[in-house]
Amino acid sequence: MFQSANSGTKAAVVATTTEDSSTCVFANYNGPNERPQKCGYSIIRPSEPNKEMLTWEMARASSAAPPYCKSFRGFQDGGLGGHNNPINLALWEQDALWCRDKRDPDIVLSLGTGYKRPAEPSTTAPPSTLEALKTRCIPRLFRSFMNFFVGETRWQELQNNLP
Repeated sequence: MFQSANSGTKAAVVATTTEDSSTCVFANYNGPNERPQKCGYSIIRPSEPNKEMLTWEMARASSAAPPYCKSFRGFQDGGLGGHNNPINLALWEQDALWCRDKRDPDIVLSLGTGYKRPAEPSTTAPPSTLEALKTRCIPRLFRSFMNFFVGETRWQELQNNLP
């Protein structure tokens, strides 16, 4: 994917490890040798060009969402490691490379699932047994987990990061 480490265009693909769901960024650039230890992600950049993953391999690793797809070479869906909004990672990387001083990047492309606006709740029907079950522990935990994937929230996080 990355024929030249000196290419002017910088590209990155986000994935997580299957071992501990830590976030990794496959990069086509040689940025700072080290990121801060607690930055929340690591850069995957082989020192030898012939050991770099191909574009389709990175896409396959980044989109391996359980239970729909098997992991790929120890990597899985990029949104599972706490960085479901890769745009924030792109902005952090921009800071690490060029100290962007809160300037907008030229272009950011993030392919995701988006979000659906919630339907207006009905106020005419009395609470059902199903509604009562929704307040119990396991459903609450499940809803909390699913909220992690709400695209609108991730978009708002991005908006908070822009000048």
